[in-house]
Amino acid sequence: MLTTLRIKNLALVSDLTLELQPGFNAITGETGAGKSIIIGALNLVLGERADRSLIRNGCESCSVEAVFDAQDHRPLYRIQLVINSRGANFHSAPVQNSAVPSEFKRAPTPTERNVAT
Repeated sequence: MLTTLRIKNLALVSDLTLELQPGFNAITGETGAGKSIIIGALNLVLGERADRSLIRNGCESCSVEAVFDAQDHRPLYRIQLVINSRGANFHSAPVQNSAVPSEFKRAPTPTERNVAT
């Protein structure tokens, strides 16, 4: 499950961290609010072709990071795409929960909360 999507300097977005909760998540907003940029960022981090024209005006680079949680006691998995003047760099790796920045840590599931109490 996608738990976090972070976008920096992509198109019109300067810095956005979107934290998704288990279950159904809806992205709504007026025309021009940026819904398509969020979907486009997710497509980029999942392998869509990237180019330098996506970098926000006045910035040297942009990045999109996605954190996925398989919810079966495996570590979180992070995928990162960075686009700069030299091109695009793609990184992906499992990460231990303790190595994940606080904004990417997931909330415990109801089962995990019950075990901890």
